[in-house]
This record gives sequence, C-alpha cells and structure tokens, in this order.
Amino acid sequence: MRASVFPILLLLTGPLGVGLSCQGVESQKPQAPAARQARAVATTASSGPTTNPGKLIFGDDFSNPSSGWERNRDRDYVADYLEGEYQIKNAVDHQITQGMFESRKVSDGDFSVTVRKMSGPDDVRFGLVTRYTGDDYLEASILADGRCSLWMRQYEKHALKTRPDFKPCPAVHHGNEPNQLRLVVSGVQATFYVNGQKVAELNNIAREGRGFGLFASSTATGSDVRFDNFELHEAR
Repeated sequence: MRASVFPILLLLTGPLGVGLSCQGVESQKPQAPAARQARAVATTASSGPTTNPGKLIFGDDFSNPSSGWERNRDRDYVADYLEGEYQIKNAVDHQITQGMFESRKVSDGDFSVTVRKMSGPDDVRFGLVTRYTGDDYLEASILADGRCSLWMRQYEKHALKTRPDFKPCPAVHHGNEPNQLRLVVSGVQATFYVNGQKVAELNNIAREGRGFGLFASSTATGSDVRFDNFELHEAR
C-alpha cells in the first residue's frame, strides 16, 4: 500500500511542497488511559446534529490493525494504527498525508470521526476526505486555532484551480482538545458539522470519486494527529 501524500496549502499563500511515500508496519500496544479519556471528552461534548444518521454501514475504533485502512511508515510521515487510534504524523514541513480506507468505495455517505492534535502548531489542518479520485476530492477540515473549511480540491491540466476558504468556527475546540467531525454527502450536496453544529455546506460538489479517508497536515513544523471512532452511515 502507498500513503497518499499531497502538497499543503499554507494559509493560501505559501509555496506548494511535495511529500514522499513508503511502506511500513507498527506493532500494537495496549490503549493508553489518556487516549481513552480524550475520546470520552469528545463524545460527551458533542450534542450531535439535529438530523439522525441513517443505517450504519461501517464502524471502526481502530483496535484491529487489519480493518482495512492504509498502513504506511516512512522517515517523513506515518499513516498507521497506533494504540487503538489511527495516527497521521508528518515529520517534515509543509506536507499533507492521507490515510485512505481501501476496502470500500462509496459515493454518498454520512461520515464521522473523533480527532485530536497531539503535537504541532495550531495552524495545522486535519479532517475527512470523500469523493476521492486520486487527485480530486472533497475535504472537510478544521484547524486547532478555531477555523474550518469545506471545499472541493480540483486540478485542471496539473494545476490546482480551487483553494480552501478558512473561516472562524466557534464550534471547534482549540489546541489539543478532541473534536467530533461529521460530513454528510449526497448527490451534489455536502454538509459539515463540528461537535454537533453545522459549520459549512456546499451544493455543487463533483459527483466523481468513491474513495474516502482521513488526512492531516504540517506547516512550519511537523505534526501528530490521532483519529478514533470512525463511522460511515447511509446518507438520509
């Protein structure tokens, strides 16, 4: 398997950097009490969106390292299971690393995950990707400084023609506090929730692409981000 590593858009003005990819495996260890406590906080803090999700298609607490997510380790990045969570770690500057779920492809869905930043500055971004084609995809992301974005990443003749619009999101828990993200995708519509509050929506997203996964970035320094309690429901 190959990690999906892409250029990072640094505050919309920085240069595009390119990451590397390689393979690797991490042995599993017992889940740390701190990790369990952090995820409990996220679950308690989130009141949930006003609309209930549809039928559960797939759920993963990342306790089984064979559940189907990419497993990649390199000197510059990690996208792999770690102690009952999924870790995306960038050891170099200005890089985005994705961990895709390779065992299933869907177009529409109701995706949710709990995420927390372990290390790195508060201007790194992280979140969910769907409608993934290999180059283009829909991204729902937050920054630990309290901003968020929902946008379609699209290329035209090998040039990026779209840019994220980061806006203040009071629903985002700052710093290393856990956040619950939910992205509902149906047809050409997408709605993004953070900790139970709707923060963004689009009504003209591309229909192509059936891959989905997780991602995290680095900016001026490296970063370590952990994901847990992923769920995919049918979109109502």
